[in-house]
Amino acid sequence: EVTNIGMKFTTVAMESLEQTSGQRVFIGYSNVSASVTLSADDPSSAHLFGFQQRAGDTNWFVCTKDSSTLSRVDTGVAVSTDVIKLIWYSDGAGTVLKWAIRSYANVDLGTGTLDTNLPGATTNMKFISGLEATEAAVKQIRHYRAREVTE
Repeated sequence: EVTNIGMKFTTVAMESLEQTSGQRVFIGYSNVSASVTLSADDPSSAHLFGFQQRAGDTNWFVCTKDSSTLSRVDTGVAVSTDVIKLIWYSDGAGTVLKWAIRSYANVDLGTGTLDTNLPGATTNMKFISGLEATEAAVKQIRHYRAREVTE
């Protein structure tokens, strides 16, 4: 379960990742290294939560994994959407992870709740943001601002 009560994390992706094939993207938290998290669609034995794009995905997905079962939810927000904010936060009780994708002007593009397959409460996690190219033609990932805010 998520135990950072009041935790809110926002990252602004200023350049859209328009490739829907030939790349794998993960932006979020994982207890395994960036190379392991990025090198597989479903990293073995990982605890994680974040935004993911697999080769072939035209939309961003939110994913959670509790070391055994990966859950993926389609956000409905296209990978090609320009300038977006990716946000995670707890429900205040520390048991439900919520997500939001907003435009740079704070217009909600999609929101939701993830309450299954959350990482264990005592799992040490690290923030990971990256792209793995599986073909020659890919876009770059660029972050202009990443911050943690407590509310």
